[in-house]
Amino acid sequence: MKLSNIQLAVCTLALVSSTAFAQRMGATANDNNVYAEIGYQGLSVKNETNETTKPYAARIVIGTELTPDLGLELMTGSTTSKDDKYGYESKTSYYGLMLKPQASISDKMSVFARAGFVKASITSSAAAAYETSDWAYGVGISSKISDKAYVSMDYMSYFNKNSISVKGLTFSIGTKF
Repeated sequence: MKLSNIQLAVCTLALVSSTAFAQRMGATANDNNVYAEIGYQGLSVKNETNETTKPYAARIVIGTELTPDLGLELMTGSTTSKDDKYGYESKTSYYGLMLKPQASISDKMSVFARAGFVKASITSSAAAAYETSDWAYGVGISSKISDKAYVSMDYMSYFNKNSISVKGLTFSIGTKF
C-alpha cells in the first residue's frame, strides 16, 4: 500500500501531535489542562443532488490546553439516529485532530474556534458511500459550571467536498482532569 503525500503528511501530523498530546497529558494532569467532553449534535447532511437530511449524532472530544489560549483536541463522532426524508437517508462518522484557539470574555465564559483535519465516512441511500478527508472548522462558546466542569455549544463544518457537506450544532458537557 502506497501512501499519497497528503496521507503521509496527515499521518506524520497525527503521530507528532499524539506524541505531544500524550506528553502533555502526563506532565500536566494535575494542572487541569486535560479535558474531555461529550456532546449531542443536530447535523445537516447535504448530498450532491442538494437533498438534505438532519440526523443526530454523538461526539467525543479529548483535549489538552497547550497554553491558556490554545488547545489541541482529538475528536470523533457518529450518527445515533437517522432522518429519512424524501426516501434519502444518511449516516456519517468522523474523527480528526483540531486546534482550538480560545479567549475568555468573563471569569466563567469563553469563545473559541476550532480548525483541523477530519477523516469522514458518509453513507447515503441516494448516492454512493464516501470516505475521504477534509478540513473542518467552527466556532463556539463555553461556560464554566464549576472549577472542573463546563458546558459548551458550537457550530462546525465537518466536511464540504464533492458537493457533499456535513455541518452541525453541538451541545456538550465537559470536565477537566
